Amino acid sequence: MNDLHPVTMTYAYTGAANAQVDLFDVTAPDSLDTAFGFGVPDEEGLVATPTGRRFERLAFIRPRALARVGEVTDQLYATAPQGAPDPNRSVYGRNVRGSWATADLVAPTRLRFFLGLLNQPLTPEQAGAPRRRRNAVRQRDSDPIQVAATGRILVAVARDATQDPDWSEVTSRIE
Repeated sequence: MNDLHPVTMTYAYTGAANAQVDLFDVTAPDSLDTAFGFGVPDEEGLVATPTGRRFERLAFIRPRALARVGEVTDQLYATAPQGAPDPNRSVYGRNVRGSWATADLVAPTRLRFFLGLLNQPLTPEQAGAPRRRRNAVRQRDSDPIQVAATGRILVAVARDATQDPDWSEVTSRIE
């Protein structure tokens, strides 16, 4: 269940010419308590499993987990690189902190990878704009800079790049 964290990132593959990054928004089932076959909570608010172990109801854990995620995200944002030489990166009016790195974990490459955090989350419509734009013009594999976003996370991959792309190249693909 991923500790009820709302976002999972998999960094599935990186090579000399390609990177595959998948972001998943994890949503809870409509009924957290019945979706996993747990029974009715007892007088302490705990639910017993068929093996007799007692757990807090998922519906009570999720709000605390989301609050903790918010705290951790705030800490990550506060400590993320501010983006020298251009400390004023933004998308949709939200400040972005993070940095570019060469994706050369396995072999030399001209692939650049950016992982950033936003000071405020994007709306689902804003986060989905790059995907809709790529699908509309069928340029998924031909675009040298690809961008994905969800909530407060922004990922960009620049192919055939020897240096960090200009931030305007990123914003043109998401805004």
